[in-house]
Amino acid sequence: MKFSSLKTVIVVLSVAAIMVLTLGISSFAYIIGKTYIVNAYIGEMKNVARISGRQIQNFLTINSFWQS
Repeated sequence: MKFSSLKTVIVVLSVAAIMVLTLGISSFAYIIGKTYIVNAYIGEMKNVARISGRQIQNFLTINSFWQS
């Protein structure tokens, strides 16, 4: 086997291994990050809905008190 051919094989295999690792780590980070962001967003929306519901309830309670 020629020395230049061996170098080519090593370089190609190294580049392939780096690409596989990069794609694997990126995919893992994307999936974990997406799950975290979606859960955080849903939690924030629940908080907003809860606070809005309290404000509406307080508004209706105060207005019904003054109209009685």
